[in-house]
Amino acid sequence: TRDLYTNMLLSNQLEEKVIRQVYGDDIRADVDKNYVHAQHILIKFAEDAASGDASASAAEPDHSAELAKAEEVLQKIEAGESFDDLMAQYNEDGGQPAEGYTFTTGQMVQEFEDAAFALKDGAVSGIVETTYGYHILKRLPIDEAYVEENLPNMMSNEVKEKISTALTGVMDGLSVA
Repeated sequence: TRDLYTNMLLSNQLEEKVIRQVYGDDIRADVDKNYVHAQHILIKFAEDAASGDASASAAEPDHSAELAKAEEVLQKIEAGESFDDLMAQYNEDGGQPAEGYTFTTGQMVQEFEDAAFALKDGAVSGIVETTYGYHILKRLPIDEAYVEENLPNMMSNEVKEKISTALTGVMDGLSVA
């Protein structure tokens, strides 16, 4: 019924508020440890015109042109040019949001993930090779508004288990009259 549905929504909102109030610091610490926010400039490997696949032959593919372009971009960054301007000019990742990606382990290819997690906020990586091409990453602080909006979905299984165990203990000690 409509009343039952309304009560369920209110119950879910109340549960989320209680979890944020009681465990918000634990959840936030977990997010800071397990998530990263990064932008990148991707120089894709050239595609084979005949097959549409990344260029491949019996021998090792030649990505020297893409590497030279990535090196040129990295030199411009090191010379003080704006990462954002260079990203707008050179980035070949059509799916990257302007603000970059916020992600945890297992969501990106390993080389990309390792490079992003190794950086400190504001730092720029060297050239990182993946199966997609050459990347230059810039780590950014995790946006507070993004975290606030997505906090319940960003909890690791470890934190979810901690909260579940604590709430179960509290609920087991209650009686309903």
